[in-house]
Amino acid sequence: MRRLAAALAAALLLASCTGTSEPRPTTLLVVGAAPGGAPRLLLVEDVTETAPPGDPRLVVVPGGARDLPAPAVALDFEERGLDRPAAWVLTRAVADSGGTPAVTAYLQRFEVADVDPTDPTAFAEDAPRRVTLTEPGGSGVLDGRSPTSPATCPTALQVDEDGTFAVVLDDPPRCGSGDHPELWLVPLRPGLGQPRSLLGTQDLAPLPPYLDQRSSDQVVYFLVGAIERTHVYALRGADDDAARRLEGVSLPEPATDLAAASGAGDLLLALAQGDLLATNLVEPGPALRTDTVDTAAALAADPTGTAPEVLALGGAVVAFHEDPEDGEPDTATRPSVAATIDPLTRFAYAVGEGRLTVLDLLTGGDTDRSFQAYTEPLPELELPRGAPASLVGADSGPVTVIGWVRAATPPAP
Repeated sequence: MRRLAAALAAALLLASCTGTSEPRPTTLLVVGAAPGGAPRLLLVEDVTETAPPGDPRLVVVPGGARDLPAPAVALDFEERGLDRPAAWVLTRAVADSGGTPAVTAYLQRFEVADVDPTDPTAFAEDAPRRVTLTEPGGSGVLDGRSPTSPATCPTALQVDEDGTFAVVLDDPPRCGSGDHPELWLVPLRPGLGQPRSLLGTQDLAPLPPYLDQRSSDQVVYFLVGAIERTHVYALRGADDDAARRLEGVSLPEPATDLAAASGAGDLLLALAQGDLLATNLVEPGPALRTDTVDTAAALAADPTGTAPEVLALGGAVVAFHEDPEDGEPDTATRPSVAATIDPLTRFAYAVGEGRLTVLDLLTGGDTDRSFQAYTEPLPELELPRGAPASLVGADSGPVTVIGWVRAATPPAP
């Protein structure tokens, strides 16, 4: 995956310097929604290049909806740099069973390569690969594994480059239980053993892990709380016996003050009370701290680190940082729950209730154009809730996922 930067540069060069007009695949977005209350993955096409003036720039692909057994709460891709042949989706439903959460959760694999928006049959679930993580009857692969945390609430997901294993954050308080979080390494192919806990007995921060697919051993990074700061631990591949703390790599805030975390190349990013934090995972040193919007509760960044931009989502505002050192972000008033950054087109996409927003990352900042944000109303984007509001402490807000893939290459004119 270290070849990604060269591949991106070559693609951009061809697009701008060859003098030819070669067909370029359009961008498709995989989005979690629940139109009419039925959980689904939707395909949305960015038709900006072909749409007549005044027509929609984003359209839901006819025939591109795929039913889910539960709402989508996390999403990751095999070969997430450019190819993205398959998406893994964490789906989870939470019911109130007499004040106790009843949770059902799955890992589901969807083929997303070379999907033709005019005939999206290539977008399909690889049903034999589905993994039941937990269900009320106790038959899930995570059920009964933790002697200290009987409740299970799968919340965040990362997968390796080949779809061999997943890292799943289990955060029971998100579903209304008081048990502590755990992090699980879950095999995604038969014959690879059983899930194992990475650090379930320590002060694991309930924040998403980061699996760096670019490295040969595919390192898993995650956060563990301390008194005045948060330490970073690393597991160097699925065959590593134990995760180890990285010396000289930490975030200068306690884990209880961190609202979100995300990986971007060699950086681990986090939000803390109106600050954007960044620590270098391979060159130990002081973490960066820059201002962001006070309400920021979610992050979006390019996981390869090729695109330097960072988005901080805060209620009704999206803050656009040109890079993690940009302490004066441009902002757009766009209610958003989740976002994704396409490092090739340099567009970001943010999803909110009934809408998708396109953010032009080549505007704003030091450019001569103000930050451009275009919102497309899409009634199909009804967002499900994370858990019933009746469960004390549960995250009952809207949940969704969003990620980009490339459509099939159009035929030459």
